Amino acid sequence: MSSNTFGGFVYCIVMSYATVQQLKDLGLPADSISELDDVQIEEFLDAAAGVMDAFLASQYETPVRTSSSFLVRINVDLAACDILNWRGYNPEDGDEVYKERCDRWMKTLMEIRDGSLSVPNVEDVNGTVEIGAAKAYTKPRRGWGGTGGGVGII
Repeated sequence: MSSNTFGGFVYCIVMSYATVQQLKDLGLPADSISELDDVQIEEFLDAAAGVMDAFLASQYETPVRTSSSFLVRINVDLAACDILNWRGYNPEDGDEVYKERCDRWMKTLMEIRDGSLSVPNVEDVNGTVEIGAAKAYTKPRRGWGGTGGGVGII
C-alpha cells in the first residue's frame, strides 16, 4: 500500500494483485459468483490485497509492483474466502477446502512478514531480489547424477 497526499489529506492506494478474470478462472465456481458484478469482485480483490499488503509491508514496498503468480494466487484465494463468507459459507457444514486454503495463505503471509519466507522475483525493502524457483532433488540411485544425495534444479 502506498500513500499519497491530496489537498493535505493522506490517502492509501490499494491495488489488487489479481484481476477479476483471474478470480473467475482460478477462484470459485461460476455459480458462486454469478450474483456479483465485476466491480463487486474487484472490491473483494482489493480488500484481500489490503490484508496482504499489511503483511508484505514489513519486507517489501507495497503495493508490490512486480507481477508474481504467487501473489496472484494468494489474492484470488483470500478474495474467494471473503466472497464465500459474504454468502454465508460455513466450513463446519462439511466442505473445509476454502477455509484450509485461506488458513494456509494467512500462515504464509505471517512467514513473509516475519522474514522466514520471501516472495520470489520481488525486490524487498533492502533492494534484494530472491531469484529462482523451487529446488527439486532426486536420489542418486535413479542415475540422475550428482553427489551428496541428489541433483538440485534451480
